[in-house]
Amino acid sequence: MIAFLMNLALAALWLMLSKAPSLTDFFIGYAIGFLLVALFSKLIGGSGYTRRTLGFLRFLALFLLEFLKANINVAYLVLFVPNNMITPAFFDYDVRELTKGEALFLAQCITLTPGTITVDYDGKKKRLKIHCLDYSDPSSVRESITERLKKPMLRFTR
Repeated sequence: MIAFLMNLALAALWLMLSKAPSLTDFFIGYAIGFLLVALFSKLIGGSGYTRRTLGFLRFLALFLLEFLKANINVAYLVLFVPNNMITPAFFDYDVRELTKGEALFLAQCITLTPGTITVDYDGKKKRLKIHCLDYSDPSSVRESITERLKKPMLRFTR
């Protein structure tokens, strides 16, 4: 928390020193402050902040890429694949090792990705019930969720 507050203080200082303060100046100050906090993270104890922030930025980039790929895939399925070749299905996805907040965040990310939607969260069994538009390769769908959403998410939540 100290590292985050220092970063905000450095961004505010940068904003006050700028000739005509703007939102762009704040973001520039925030980026410079982040670099300084990362550089001196051992002294101020901000390594967790740096790691989580970089993990979040990585997750955001991967999620946007996955979002674009899913849009293209759904468009391809709808436009070029005959209806009898598409295999929609419901399946359960195990989230036992996740906290409730992480499981719900993952569920929202899955829902935002075209072609999949989270239908239910079973808190007792710690499972998500997911509907997938094309479930012709179950292991590929599960691996995609694990590798492209869950693991990057865990880099900034833990």
